[in-house]
Amino acid sequence: MILFIITLLWYILKLIAKKIRLSPGKYKTLKTVLIIFGCIWLCAETVLRIAGLNKSYNEQNGSFYVSGYNVIKSYINEEQPDVYCNKPNSTYMSNGKGFFFPVTANNDGFRDINHPITKEENEYRIICLGNSFTEGIGAPYDSTWPALLKEKLKNNTTKKITVLNAGISSSDPFFEYKLLEKKLLKYSPDMVLLALGSSDFEFYRMRGGFERFTGSGIKYRKAPWWERLYAVSYIFRYAINNILHYNNLLPQSENQKILIEAEKEISKCINKYYELSRKKNIKLVIVIIDDGNPFYIPIIKKLKKENIIPVFDLRDYNNNIAGINPGNRSGLYWETDGHFNSKGYNLMAKGIEWNLKQAGILDSLNFN
Repeated sequence: MILFIITLLWYILKLIAKKIRLSPGKYKTLKTVLIIFGCIWLCAETVLRIAGLNKSYNEQNGSFYVSGYNVIKSYINEEQPDVYCNKPNSTYMSNGKGFFFPVTANNDGFRDINHPITKEENEYRIICLGNSFTEGIGAPYDSTWPALLKEKLKNNTTKKITVLNAGISSSDPFFEYKLLEKKLLKYSPDMVLLALGSSDFEFYRMRGGFERFTGSGIKYRKAPWWERLYAVSYIFRYAINNILHYNNLLPQSENQKILIEAEKEISKCINKYYELSRKKNIKLVIVIIDDGNPFYIPIIKKLKKENIIPVFDLRDYNNNIAGINPGNRSGLYWETDGHFNSKGYNLMAKGIEWNLKQAGILDSLNFN
């Protein structure tokens, strides 16, 4: 791509030189300057690419630059254009630096087995909503936290415990609300565990909130006009990120403004979950994923102060109960990819089980 740009500039300058009738001497000087400029540009691009400076998440994991402002069409259901999930009964390979696992979707498009709609008399159903950390990227199916949580809970009760994994990679609370409302209520859940992470704020910057649902499809916010140049040029990225100090393609002031806006809109979204769960007699629980970022702290404080919706802050559990510290934390994650490995998901399941006990939720359900 860079060679193409330089070649294009070469022909443009050649046409300009011909148009203004430069003398042979001046044309030769112009050509020399352009060659030197091109060589410096190529060298700088090469050095920055080899150094990996300002690589996107996808590029760090061996893929290409992907704009977050583009709707991933493979996740959109044509019959229900505001429902975001895998194609039903499909399989794709989930891979990052160090792992390679198949993800197989059930009839509803979730990484789970098929579940009957009719609930048994002694059955207690839990639906797990969330992003790639809930779908379980970075681990095989039986090592996802919903699968592990089911195994931990079924040993503490005579009830039949069913845990449905409705996590979808690159999802967010707004998409997940639509999933619950349109695809999951048919399973008559007793509890919904809504897992939230820092990427929810990142996605809000590009997607917005409920206004993305237009009735006829999904519409995200517009990307900066120069994003395509950002995608192909590491020199341009350096200028944007390291000189202008943009964050997520936005100036610092605008980025901070959208973070505050995201906090408000996500809080409103959680309120919609609460109203829906109260209407359907569902126990709603908020789970805060320990992904190393503090974006949810204001919302956590607000929810705990209101004391209406239980909040399981897994950062607190990891730090204060499980004894996770900087020295042993790295063993829970894939270093480059950033998702949990099987150990990390097992710790997450333990943290949720512990919080369920501490909140008295398990006792209230006659768990032994």
